[in-house]
Amino acid sequence: MKNLAVYYLEVLFPFIIILILFKSDYSFVAVISLLIYAALYRPLIDYQRLKSKGVVNESFWKLYIPLFRIKYFKQLYTNI
Repeated sequence: MKNLAVYYLEVLFPFIIILILFKSDYSFVAVISLLIYAALYRPLIDYQRLKSKGVVNESFWKLYIPLFRIKYFKQLYTNI
């Protein structure tokens, strides 16, 4: 997943669907989806991107530590 456009699509597309759920009065489903997005999906996608770029050699569970991904901000959101 070295391509930045693919990464942004994978990150933003589910979030757009969640926003549509909120607007469609499916609040409960939207809240559950948002929790799954934040707790499971997003750390997994970020870990895959960092692993494919060869940046992170640490275990996957460390991405669940709050603010741990901040030290990888440039590697996640830019083509560096």
